[in-house]
Amino acid sequence: MTKIEENISAVKKQMLKVLNKSFQYSAFQATKLDGLEDSAIHILRKKLKFLRYSLEFFKDFCERKKYQPFFKILSSSLDHLGDYNDIHVAIERIESMAPINPSLLFALGWLKAERLRVRGLCEKSIKKLFLQKTAW
Repeated sequence: MTKIEENISAVKKQMLKVLNKSFQYSAFQATKLDGLEDSAIHILRKKLKFLRYSLEFFKDFCERKKYQPFFKILSSSLDHLGDYNDIHVAIERIESMAPINPSLLFALGWLKAERLRVRGLCEKSIKKLFLQKTAW
């Protein structure tokens, strides 16, 4: 084995360790998603973003046939989690303004209902993600 091959092997070994750790943490959090606070859901989102960026960077080390389906589901999950986080932030801001401007209560009610709908989408897409074979 040449020095370059040894280096590539070492990088791949480290990459697998990092991806597996991130994936296992995310999978564990996903099993209890329905009981997680919004802040914990945001942490899960950040871990999954790290996983997505790592996959993009180490794409050449992944199995070609598994990469695209896994990446697509991961991206979809992140889109839903991003929408959920946006709604969470909007609710926090509007709640602080509602006592001063009661006309915001309608928007607040709609956002809270929408948060439940989007949370359901998050749960479905994350469940699908962790049923998918990993790309590495």
